[in-house]
Amino acid sequence: LHAIAASAIAMMSEFEGNVQNLSNTVWAYASRQVVHHPLMASISAPSLRTIHLFDPQTLSNTAWAFAKVGVQDETLLYSIASASINMITAFDGQNLANIAWSFSIMTVTHMPLIHAIASS
Repeated sequence: LHAIAASAIAMMSEFEGNVQNLSNTVWAYASRQVVHHPLMASISAPSLRTIHLFDPQTLSNTAWAFAKVGVQDETLLYSIASASINMITAFDGQNLANIAWSFSIMTVTHMPLIHAIASS
């Protein structure tokens, strides 16, 4: 998996145009409980630039993946929180649960997000 991560990092500029690729990549590593810090960092940067393109599933899966492997990227998490609030009514139960779980695991308190989740 580390060799694949190195290849993914080298191709990250191609991933930036497709937020699903960013989310799927980080989700795949987290689901296998593999922490590859350079890969996580290389996914974080384009995610921040394209967060406005993320849908509820890519937002919640990305947050879940970072929480699952314990990589605390507060800048990315706050960006995910803001983007989530803007479309909270589009979140289904699984998306809401993943976002809530992720922020609680990472012990990141974002009160506007908590209020948005609670009112959904």
